[in-house]
Amino acid sequence: MSDLITKLLPILHVADASAERHFYEELGLRTTYEGPEYPGFISVGNDCVEFGLSSRPGAGPVPGITW
Repeated sequence: MSDLITKLLPILHVADASAERHFYEELGLRTTYEGPEYPGFISVGNDCVEFGLSSRPGAGPVPGITW
C-alpha cells in the first residue's frame, strides 16, 4: 500500500508562467518540463521539490492558501 502514491506534483495557476519561472529560477530551481502538448504549462523544481505553473489570465492569490 505504501507504493500507491509515488509522487505528488501540485500545480499553481498563475497569470504568467514564464514570469513565475524566472522568479523560481532566481531561487535556484530549474525548468523540469516544458512541451508543446501542454501550452502555457511549465514545471519547475530540483532534486527535492517539483511543481507546475499553469498560465491562467487573471489568476491571482487564492484566499486562505499560503505557498
